[in-house]
Amino acid sequence: RSSDLGFQIGATVKLTKSGEFDIDATDVNVASTLKITCTLPLIGATTGLWNVVVTNPDGQSGTFSNGFTVTLPGPNITSIEPSSSFAQNLVSIVVNGANFYSGATVKLEKTGQADINGTSVNVINTNKLTCDFNLLGAISGQWDITVTVPGSSPAQLLNAFTIMAPSVDNMKIYQGIFDPAQGKKSYITTKISSPGKVTVKVYDSMGRFIRTLFEGDRNA
Repeated sequence: RSSDLGFQIGATVKLTKSGEFDIDATDVNVASTLKITCTLPLIGATTGLWNVVVTNPDGQSGTFSNGFTVTLPGPNITSIEPSSSFAQNLVSIVVNGANFYSGATVKLEKTGQADINGTSVNVINTNKLTCDFNLLGAISGQWDITVTVPGSSPAQLLNAFTIMAPSVDNMKIYQGIFDPAQGKKSYITTKISSPGKVTVKVYDSMGRFIRTLFEGDRNA
């Protein structure tokens, strides 16, 4: 209480914090000697702990140290662009949503896998940010994306990003007739979009499996 008589009609309320301007409450209503209601204008206020100070008309005051915490509104994710990529070295994405602020962090998450942390995070405005992900060696499938802003709860969009296995960009077959008995050979060359696991299998003209020529990791 701000005095032995409690809250008095005409009392004022404010928030104080070292190094910051006071935040004066509006619409102060002394409901009783034990209860006050008021409105605090917090737009632009510094996050963290603030003191609550009540002052009666007779000049007596009471302070509740670190009694009020100012936090930023929690972020919200609506979409990302692009929403998929091959498991290549680096992909740049745009995250759309709301309540993005300086210091935000971004990561991809998948159960049983290590998080992929975003780098070069750039908050364009409160509704858009960009970042890069290094997907080299990442497991293919759907991943959740999480945005965290200091002083607020994180936001997550489930199954928002799909990592695809490296694809074969092209395949060329030279010397179309394969007949070892006559010394005729075929040569197969492939190019993949990024390093990854490659399997090369041979089938005959009827679609019957013959053998696996190669299965393992290859560089792009």
